Amino acid sequence: MEALEHVERVTTWESGGGIVLDLVRLKDGSILAISDETIVLYANEEDLMTGESVERPTIVRRVA
Repeated sequence: MEALEHVERVTTWESGGGIVLDLVRLKDGSILAISDETIVLYANEEDLMTGESVERPTIVRRVA
């Protein structure tokens, strides 16, 4: 695979409650957390781990 310009690494993490996330860690320190229904952009790992209920850029898949 060719190097990706903005991606540092990709990992998988079980966040609890049976929720599995693919984490795309970007070179600027932000993290895209991808589940089967949602993509959320976190500012950094601390933001992801604290899980505080704040507004973040989010894409939600709606099934009709």
